[in-house]
Amino acid sequence: MSNQIVVFGAESAMAHEAVETCRRLGIEIAAAVVTGRPEWELLELDNIVHENAISDSLTKLPVICPVWLPQLRRRAVESARKLGFNDFMTIVDPTATVASSARLGKGVYVHTGANVGAGATIGDFALINRGALVSHHCHLRAYVTTGPGITMSSRCRIGEEAVLGVGCTLIQDRIVGERAFVGAGAVVIRDVDADTTVAGNPARVIKRSKDS
Repeated sequence: MSNQIVVFGAESAMAHEAVETCRRLGIEIAAAVVTGRPEWELLELDNIVHENAISDSLTKLPVICPVWLPQLRRRAVESARKLGFNDFMTIVDPTATVASSARLGKGVYVHTGANVGAGATIGDFALINRGALVSHHCHLRAYVTTGPGITMSSRCRIGEEAVLGVGCTLIQDRIVGERAFVGAGAVVIRDVDADTTVAGNPARVIKRSKDS
């Protein structure tokens, strides 16, 4: 693992969490790249750089894009690539537990206290938030975001850019479609279609993309 890293999208509050993880791992923050209006105070971040002032030497370093919303994280990754970044690092907080048989894609961030079970697969640029439980043989596609404290029972499949809200629960074998949004505290006992928002216990559809 490199001893230096660039945090891209440092205006995101989640970037501050990733910085703390890097510090616990002994990784130096070479630069914190700001691409928009900060969501949070940047006082604890060193080496703040605007995306228009990135040097060639920085683009040779590993980079992470810890932005909470999947669509904004995808945009950050695409912007980083256009600027010359190619080495997207996966970071796992030392307080998290990841099974030896689990597979993590590139650019993944596993937050504090999360647990990823045996045989699980986590797609590129997914974000596993603090205290999340991803049980054995679950499959998360690229750019998935889990909120803190979610519980995902075995063999669930989560589509690209889906968001699982804070503290939601999925029973085993559930499928959540692409770009779906599961509300905070929801209990998912049925599959969730793509581009659908569900909430409640049990989770019920409250919005579909065609309704917007």
